[in-house]
Amino acid sequence: MKNLFHWLSQNVFLLLILCIAIFLRFYKLDQQSLWVDELFSANLSSPDLTFSEVLGNFKKTAHPPFYFVLLYLFAKVFGGTSLALKTLSAIIGILGVFSIYKLGKELLNKNIGLIAATLMSFNFFHIYYSQEARMYGLLLLLATASFYFLVKLIKEPSYKRAVYYGICTALLVNTHYFGLLALGAQMVILAYFAWNPFSVSRSKFIKYCSISGAITFLSYLPVFRSLEGHSKTTSLWIPKIHYNSLNDVFISFFGKSEVIVILVIILVLLFIVKISSIKDKKSFKIDPIKDKWVFSTILILTWLIVGILVPVYRSNAKVPIIIDRYFIHLLTPILLMCSIGLYSIKNQILRNGFLLVVILFSLINMFYERWHYKGVYKSQFRETCDYVEHHKKKDTKLVSALGRHLIYYLPNENIKELSLSKYIKEMDKDSSLVQDFWYIDGHNNKYSISKVEEDLLNTKFNLTDSVSLFDAWAKFYVKKSD
Repeated sequence: MKNLFHWLSQNVFLLLILCIAIFLRFYKLDQQSLWVDELFSANLSSPDLTFSEVLGNFKKTAHPPFYFVLLYLFAKVFGGTSLALKTLSAIIGILGVFSIYKLGKELLNKNIGLIAATLMSFNFFHIYYSQEARMYGLLLLLATASFYFLVKLIKEPSYKRAVYYGICTALLVNTHYFGLLALGAQMVILAYFAWNPFSVSRSKFIKYCSISGAITFLSYLPVFRSLEGHSKTTSLWIPKIHYNSLNDVFISFFGKSEVIVILVIILVLLFIVKISSIKDKKSFKIDPIKDKWVFSTILILTWLIVGILVPVYRSNAKVPIIIDRYFIHLLTPILLMCSIGLYSIKNQILRNGFLLVVILFSLINMFYERWHYKGVYKSQFRETCDYVEHHKKKDTKLVSALGRHLIYYLPNENIKELSLSKYIKEMDKDSSLVQDFWYIDGHNNKYSISKVEEDLLNTKFNLTDSVSLFDAWAKFYVKKSD
């Protein structure tokens, strides 16, 4: 107990940061309905499924299975409600704030870690994905934790640290395919220290790396065939890369706020000035403890360069994969750069003042510009389905192009999965299908049918009820009496 009180007294500022992170990630956590991707997560990880069914569902998704397994286990304990599913993401987000503190402290010092944790705590992009039932917050957490264990392994190589690093990296690459980019950057760093090791012989360091690599490789074998299949894909829904694609990703990281982007650019410039002032080394051997500024700079820049160049190359050479949330793991090195830039301001009043300005504009962006906690910005499937369920008669047919997703909100209904246009064509061919029905849609699917289809619909039905909410709508068609 005495040790606990001592730790608490020594980490008051960290605890304050974590309390703020908890508030910003749990405040109005379930205000938004689950949108299509979240419904996909919820249905694939439903606590009503068996564990083997969840693993089998992995083949239906474009992502590795770890997040879905974790979500399933969490839902088994706490239920499959939207609040429970988002709670897991909020907890992961809080751990993400703590992980960047640990990495910053391990690389340089406690103050850098605290600044980085503060920036992460108030970061709109991180808060957004800490309130969404998807794997992106977990991708950031595991990438950051993986680099933390990498640094620990390089500084003090041991079997235990090799195992910790291997397990964390295995979980990372089994969470999202972009985790392989973080692993690629780590392999570059490990290759350097295998060639020029620190504190142990080359053979010993390679042995430790082999242990970590074996753990990661063996865990990834079940996923590899899926990755091989995805690598042959020639088209995706993601837009083609353009000259502004990376800029769009960058400004998304900071809530698309021009002021915050400018402040971040200033801090990055201060980071460049700081690393430019580092004295030249007379040898290529890096001591991660004595040469911590050099080591940290190499780690951050390698992480960024690999994490950017590989997706850009693939997007140009084969299929577009540039979408902001896939790059969320790069938020950590960017915020570390900002933390180093801010730390380089010697005047403490100016340093704290700059940090407060960043915090102030981050809050303004969240609460007023983006209306993150007030406005509706996700498809209102929950509200639309509630309306339909409340107003529909027991035997009325339900039709939706999003049937497999909406079954989450309408679990007791048999939803026919067809677009309205296709369903009209089916009824035109088979008159026995002409019955009262509710049609539900959304997720950028507007009410859009041809003039011929509309005439057929109007000939056989009366539109007697409808609801139109944010990016979700429903219409009730009643068969006309003969």
